[in-house]
Amino acid sequence: MTYDVTVDGKTHHVELTRGERSWHCTVDGEPVEVDAALTARDVLSLLIGGKQY
Repeated sequence: MTYDVTVDGKTHHVELTRGERSWHCTVDGEPVEVDAALTARDVLSLLIGGKQY
């Protein structure tokens, strides 16, 4: 999944790939450790660096 996400007025390119046991994520091309969960249809909750998005 690829998203353009705007946080605090700045747009970031986010790519998420679902692995067998976890999600793999890059933000603006840089790998990021992320905890992701589908909370509803088409709604993905992300926990990155202790912040929830």
